[in-house]
Amino acid sequence: MIVAKKTAIEFHIKKIYLANIRPEVLNKIYKFPFPLQRVVAEEVYTIAKKLEEGKCLPNLGGLKIYQTCGIVEIPVVQTPAANKVAKKSQSKMNELFERTRDYYYKLVEKCR
Repeated sequence: MIVAKKTAIEFHIKKIYLANIRPEVLNKIYKFPFPLQRVVAEEVYTIAKKLEEGKCLPNLGGLKIYQTCGIVEIPVVQTPAANKVAKKSQSKMNELFERTRDYYYKLVEKCR
């Protein structure tokens, strides 16, 4: 559970640090979640490198990023001690149900 909380916080709050990038560009990059910041940072460095080499800028209109949401089921692994406690609880519950059932039938017999 702790790992999930840490990951969620990093996803929304963590910021990437980039050298030689103007602050106004960094502020725009920080609007994205951390994983997307890394993708955008790679693109920024690629463009900066092309400009230094005197090459033309690529057509940036085709950059698409997809994000999905889904339910992830994590299996619960029980230790032998947890299994023992669970079996003991189940045994107690079965005993209570038996007592209740016996008491119910005794009351039914008295009422007849």
